Amino acid sequence: MYDSEIRQLEKSLTDIFIQSFNQAAQAFSQLLMQKMVLSRYRIDMISGEQFIEQLGDKMEDGYFASIIRLPVELETVILFFLAEEEGRRLYDRLNGPTQDQSAISLDDLVSSIGELNNILGNNFVNCLANTLNLSIHGSVPRNTLDLLGAILQSIILQNDFADKSIFCADANISDKKSTAFNVRLVILSDKEKLMQVISQPEAQ
Repeated sequence: MYDSEIRQLEKSLTDIFIQSFNQAAQAFSQLLMQKMVLSRYRIDMISGEQFIEQLGDKMEDGYFASIIRLPVELETVILFFLAEEEGRRLYDRLNGPTQDQSAISLDDLVSSIGELNNILGNNFVNCLANTLNLSIHGSVPRNTLDLLGAILQSIILQNDFADKSIFCADANISDKKSTAFNVRLVILSDKEKLMQVISQPEAQ
């Protein structure tokens, strides 16, 4: 494959990532009935270990997380996460304020975060499927509340991402008028596998 073809494929993937992040922000706005914006995004080609190192100061903090996996030939993981306190505030925004936080079951909190990933993460699935002209189905979200380090290590190790060159598309979606919560949507993909799939004739 020529360098120009590789650059074109990387541009196509970048366009998919940006489009899906913008659609996720719009979907989030509709869900909350207030303006949510794509406050930051970054697309890198790094190793799984480098991705973890970038978040090193947060490894011992509690985070709500939801993980969607794409079919094995795409070797892609969609990760939606936010800090525990921000997750509780987001739950209140979605379900109405609750005076007694202890009355909210952990299962309810965790499943609410999973529902958001089902909505926001699937924007990427749809954008990718439309580009490739394929039917792509993500897994049912796996939802949890855990230390961020444990969450990330499970993803990196389970997908053997540690030493691979991976696309890491990382975006923050924030409330335009306040800093009550800041959700993070991350897409981790095996670079070689994803570029191989997108270079197939039916994807052109």
